[in-house]
Amino acid sequence: MRALFVTLFFVSIPMSALAQLDGSNTENATSKYVWTLEESINYALEHNITIQQADLDLESANLNYEQSKMNRLPNLSANVSQRLASGNSIDPITYDFINQKSSATSVNLNSSLTLFNGFKNTNSIKQNELVSQYTELLLEETKNSIQVSVMEAYIQAFFSKEAVVIAQNQLEASTKELEQAEGLYNGRSLTLKDLNDVQAQHAQNQYNLLNAQVDYEQRVLSLKQLLELDATVDLELVAPEKDFSTTWLEDQQHIYQAALEFLPEVQASLSNIEINETNLDIAKGDLYPSLSLTAGLSSGYTNSQALNFSDQLEGNFSKSLGLSLSIPIFNRFSTSTNIQQAKINIKQAELNYEATQKELYRNIESARDAARSSYDLAQAQFNVGELTATNLIVAQTAFNTAELNYLQAKYLTILYTQLIEFYQGNPITL
Repeated sequence: MRALFVTLFFVSIPMSALAQLDGSNTENATSKYVWTLEESINYALEHNITIQQADLDLESANLNYEQSKMNRLPNLSANVSQRLASGNSIDPITYDFINQKSSATSVNLNSSLTLFNGFKNTNSIKQNELVSQYTELLLEETKNSIQVSVMEAYIQAFFSKEAVVIAQNQLEASTKELEQAEGLYNGRSLTLKDLNDVQAQHAQNQYNLLNAQVDYEQRVLSLKQLLELDATVDLELVAPEKDFSTTWLEDQQHIYQAALEFLPEVQASLSNIEINETNLDIAKGDLYPSLSLTAGLSSGYTNSQALNFSDQLEGNFSKSLGLSLSIPIFNRFSTSTNIQQAKINIKQAELNYEATQKELYRNIESARDAARSSYDLAQAQFNVGELTATNLIVAQTAFNTAELNYLQAKYLTILYTQLIEFYQGNPITL
């Protein structure tokens, strides 16, 4: 989760949602899940494809780390070659000049061991270990990102679910108003224009309910996709507790310090600095000479000798042991360029770490302020919502608008409350 910046799309139900209603809504669900937010998060952590991909990246990094340790071992190779020649040639086994058709078989076993190469192997092991740790932090970051995304989608879906209930209540109220208005019109106590206004409001409420239902279905579908669930699964959401406690809003610096220690993206940014510093050490290794130990066993058979195959293999057997020293003199300044590039990468990693810290502080500050504002708005809208609905269209609309505003503030408060708890290393739970 490279940026825990959560935006909750609590907006008016889109008019275009009806256009996306299709026959898929008539399909029979193959199974039904009644899940809390915690159960949804646990399922996502096990089945989300992005998490699985990050887990494979970690496996690959671990393999590279293990291989870098194995690179300190000597290598060993064997080869067998067959040579046919005619005319003047040098016999590859006896090294005699011959002028005839010849056949020679060579058998070799070779090994080499790097004794010193400017500590490049040692630094590569260190770097690959850091990369493995860094990749593990990225996996944890991905898991955190999925948790926050599931929480956001879950709360959005539940907001839409309660919006459907409000739309149903509004339609029921307007239905009673319509019946009342028709009675008044038949008794000549209401004008035709007033009756038409009530009928138009009733039709609008029918449309709003259908639109709210479609929006809820779309929200649940988005949550299913995040959970890697089939669209035909019947997913029922469990209501969160109504808790608007704001005691956790007092100490922003404490929240920030806790997040610095908990969030993997912060540790990953710090680890990335170490990785690039090790890469600089590796680049400097090319300035030093390299020393290798070589060893070999060889034998062979040639038809230019009268001995049989086994006797020749024994008689032509030889052993070799040697040292190889390579001294860098000039390589078109590539080593110098690599060193300078490594230094630039270190500076970039340090700036990324600083940017990550600042972004984290801004996100906590925004979430804290948003949570406080949402809480205050919820309290204000709750007071408005206590007004008694009348049979007047304006009063009914104002009442239901107040309910929706309160509902929006309520779930924004829940969202940002959980986000603040998350920044402190606490599990997401409703």
